[in-house]
Parts: sequence; C-alpha cells; structure tokens
Amino acid sequence: MKLRILIILILGLQISCSKKASRNETLVFNESEHSPESGMQSTNQESNNISEKETEDDCIFDLTTQSDEFIQHIPEFKNYTWNDSTKTATILLQNGDTLYAQRGGCYHFGISGKLVKLNDDHSIDNIDHWLGEAKWISKRILDDSDYQELEQMIVSKNYDLDLDNDRIYIAFKGHNYSEWYLTVERLHGNTIIDTGYYFD
Repeated sequence: MKLRILIILILGLQISCSKKASRNETLVFNESEHSPESGMQSTNQESNNISEKETEDDCIFDLTTQSDEFIQHIPEFKNYTWNDSTKTATILLQNGDTLYAQRGGCYHFGISGKLVKLNDDHSIDNIDHWLGEAKWISKRILDDSDYQELEQMIVSKNYDLDLDNDRIYIAFKGHNYSEWYLTVERLHGNTIIDTGYYFD
C-alpha cells in the first residue's frame, strides 16, 4: 500500500515537472527575431503599443468617451486645439494668456484649468484676486452645480491655505471629490493659476 502511494506521488511529480519544462521551452527568447538587423525599433514600437493598449484596457474610466465637449459651447474658446491623448485643450486667449483645460483620466477622473498669464503684477498674497481667477476659470470649464459649489466654498472660506514666497496652495473642503485645489505660482516670469478637482 505504501509502495503504491509512493509510486503515485513520484508519477504526479514527474508529470508536473514535465509540464513546467514544456512551458519554459515555449518562453525561450528567440534572439534572431530581436536582433538589430531584424528591426529592434519596430519591436519596441509594438511593445509600446501593447503597453498602451493594456493600460487603456485597465482604465477605470473609459478614455474613448472623454472629449472636448465641455468647452465646445464657449464662444471665447472657439479657436482651441484638442490633444486627445492628454485630454487637454490649449486655448489662446485674446489678451495673450493661455488656458489649458483638461478633462478626463484613466484611474482618476479630473477637470482642471491651468491659466498661464504673461503679465500679472498682483501680489502673491492677494488671495481674493487668485480666488477670483479660479472662479473665472471654473465658470468656463465646470458645470453649473460644481461652479456654485466652488463659489459657496470661497464665500464660506471652506478651504485650507498654504502660502509660500512664490506659491499658494489652497485645498477646498466640504465637497464629494478626492481633491479640489487651487495653486498659484510664479515661474520664469509667468504666473500660473491651476484649479480643478479629481475623483477615483
């Protein structure tokens, strides 16, 4: 009886090892297919495409439904360019400033507007001015209910403020998103105002 059990165990082990060996044989790297002469660049491109496809397939939010529809109806934004891979509109404003409006995401879905101002001499600690700029951006890219919620958070001062020499960070509180923020910073002679929210 013990001999029979021992033989069955040995046979089972042998079968299992032979399956692993055959599986390993199929995974052997074929150097001739990936030599420089056979076009390593195309192999890298194919692998990048596979990675992008796998990442897109793994997304929580459907990238194919994310478009520029949220700014199409705004007359002052009629001359913009849309980058579908970054889900960002680049909007050149009449005064020479640029607004980058972004809507979308893979693992986190967000809406944000980044206004790059060429000439702004307002003091960095002029919080009311920067909140006004955040409202201007938000009025144009957010839906009405989100904009009203932002206004309410500003009026009730429902936010945390972190003020540095050349930078402001405001974290709005009392909303249903993972984060809702406003940052203002001076960089290379420009003032960059970035506001928006995201959720996962």
